[in-house]
Amino acid sequence: SNRPRIALSYNRLQFTVSVCTGIASRTMNAYKLVNFTNRDLYGGDVKEGARIDMINDGVEDYRVAYVKLIYHNYEAGKEEFIAGLPAKFQYLEKLLKASSGAIIKGKKTYADYNLFDLLDIHLLLAPSCLDSFPTLKAFHDEIANRPNIKKYRSTDEWKKRLVNGNGKQ
Repeated sequence: SNRPRIALSYNRLQFTVSVCTGIASRTMNAYKLVNFTNRDLYGGDVKEGARIDMINDGVEDYRVAYVKLIYHNYEAGKEEFIAGLPAKFQYLEKLLKASSGAIIKGKKTYADYNLFDLLDIHLLLAPSCLDSFPTLKAFHDEIANRPNIKKYRSTDEWKKRLVNGNGKQ
């Protein structure tokens, strides 16, 4: 369900206020609070929410390294970056294996979808990067094959998208 939200600027920081709850926070935190909790993508309790946030922060750390490669060091750093993927993916493989293929056992969260997106862009960079990680590969395939995601991924819009906007992927 799309619940109404109001975005406000305050001292150059973007805030989002939920019209339903009146809760205001910095944009990403507010977005998580309002949208992910309302869609059951944020865990069942505070402990799960904290775990999800910590893992998502790790996923974002990996994304920052990818972004630095794509926009600042692509030509000189691509081979080294790809060679370092197994060390990064080994941790994620163990994490998903321990929790039955999701960040929180038995349910998908916003962090699972963020991890899926991270794996997806890495597959563009190095198509065989998940071959040594069966749990990560199964995780990616399971989300990619969800009916609505699979349908979208079969469209011309998705096939023609520019992932990074600079032609490097």
